[in-house]
Amino acid sequence: MVDLEKSMEDADLAAHFAITKFRGICVYGEPIDEVFPDIPQEYYWRSIYEDAESVLENLGKDPVYGILNLCRVMAFKKDRLILSKKEGGEWALKNLEKRFHSLVLKALKSYASGKVGDTEYDQEELEQFTDSMKEELVE
Repeated sequence: MVDLEKSMEDADLAAHFAITKFRGICVYGEPIDEVFPDIPQEYYWRSIYEDAESVLENLGKDPVYGILNLCRVMAFKKDRLILSKKEGGEWALKNLEKRFHSLVLKALKSYASGKVGDTEYDQEELEQFTDSMKEELVE
């Protein structure tokens, strides 16, 4: 059994454990529920929030990862959903302001194609998205 308190030394582990518990498939060995503890929502939130803060500071460096990751963080904040990047983008198309839909669609298309570095993003549009996400996350 994983020691939850000790694992919190690396905040990313809370998110990885939660996703494993929620979405994992055991291929070999002990059942997931017997290996990984339940992750309290506040630990999961802290983990993804810290990642979101980092993304917001560097969105231009990896826009596809950043956009879709922020979408799934918002999906958890608003609806307590644990989603993949793709699902986060799809959630955003139904729940975020329409002005960001083209940005999210572009990120989803790049993500699906595997050509995440080949797409150009408008810097002003990225900044508006970043500002909006910062506001939403701290409210």
